[in-house]
Amino acid sequence: MTYVKKIVAILILSVMTFNLSGNVTIMARQATTPKIKVKTFKKGTGVKITISPAGDYLLYITGIPTNSDYCDYFKYKDNNGYVNMKNQFFESFYLIGPDDNHVAGDTVGDITYCDSSNNNITITYNDFQPGKYTVKVCPYQTGHDLGTWSKEKTFTIKESKTKGYANDYDFSNVNKGDIVKFGSYEQDLDYTNGKEPIEWIVLDKTDDELFLLSKYALDCLPYNKEYTDVTWEECSLRKWLNNDFIKSAFNKTEKGMLITKRLDNFDNEFYETLAGNKTKDKVFLLSHIDMVNSDYGFKKPSSFYSHVYEQPDMERRCTFAWYKNTKCDQDIPATLEGEPACYWWLRTPGRYSYLSSCVNKYGSVDLSGLCVSNLSSGIYIRYDFDAVRPALYVKIKND
Repeated sequence: MTYVKKIVAILILSVMTFNLSGNVTIMARQATTPKIKVKTFKKGTGVKITISPAGDYLLYITGIPTNSDYCDYFKYKDNNGYVNMKNQFFESFYLIGPDDNHVAGDTVGDITYCDSSNNNITITYNDFQPGKYTVKVCPYQTGHDLGTWSKEKTFTIKESKTKGYANDYDFSNVNKGDIVKFGSYEQDLDYTNGKEPIEWIVLDKTDDELFLLSKYALDCLPYNKEYTDVTWEECSLRKWLNNDFIKSAFNKTEKGMLITKRLDNFDNEFYETLAGNKTKDKVFLLSHIDMVNSDYGFKKPSSFYSHVYEQPDMERRCTFAWYKNTKCDQDIPATLEGEPACYWWLRTPGRYSYLSSCVNKYGSVDLSGLCVSNLSSGIYIRYDFDAVRPALYVKIKND
């Protein structure tokens, strides 16, 4: 009797049901739950994601970069070579059979071609920022409804070991305005070729030390993790510069050459916003006062009214490191080298304490400022906001 009941139940659930009018309703089958495999390659700098069975999928990736534990936004390059920055990554894959112009495996936009004999699809990424990531997929169904999500898989993209630029330094013959190389940092977002030497502009020199500003913006990060009132002393970016950045950019010799400075953090006198306490830093951001110091190569104001700071200065313009040697469109402000200019942070507060001053893409100082946590759910970075341009003092020679 039990056996008969089981057979009847299976027939009822899997085949059909009858309503009172005698009509037959065929029950829809649940879509197959996809399976995914994740494998890193190229010494852990890339990742291959295999999905089975072949079909139309939505891919979802979240992660936290290795060198930015306070910020869950990671960078990757799209097919056009532009840098994107997101805290969650979605991508669609529609699989269709090959035609006269394509073979199995070709990808055009979000269409990946496969032949009918394939029962899976492999997606390859080369340019994800090092960090820890979680990936899952779900199939599209009729009407673009989502199916059942796969189990989550995790993967780690490894960061190149810090080798620094050199183990012996002598800046005795360096002059103000020169470009020097010191330390290394990932700047082309190609994680297979190691970190690139950091280029620095020599803003000032004494008998014992150099005052340096990075020639390019080395990263894109919020001034603070949370959207709140904050000073330079308290902000997350200061912590990142003096911890994660130093660990990632400098070897033992170079770390020993960094000089801790006691900084005056200047109030925003035009909006009467307080800057907070003095700080001791090895790596920091410039202030709005630095931006009008002719000894550093910037325009000197004739007076200290706010409109003076708003005057464009080509010497203040800067581009992201990953766009150096890239010529920008004619309608986009360009640096002296013709590269797309960006907004970069200063440590001076803005109009309110939840804003921070910056240099805009025209080379003017924006004392009103940007939101300290300006990142949204996804940012298209080409010549945009939140650029980090470190400054520091180093010894003339290593001990």
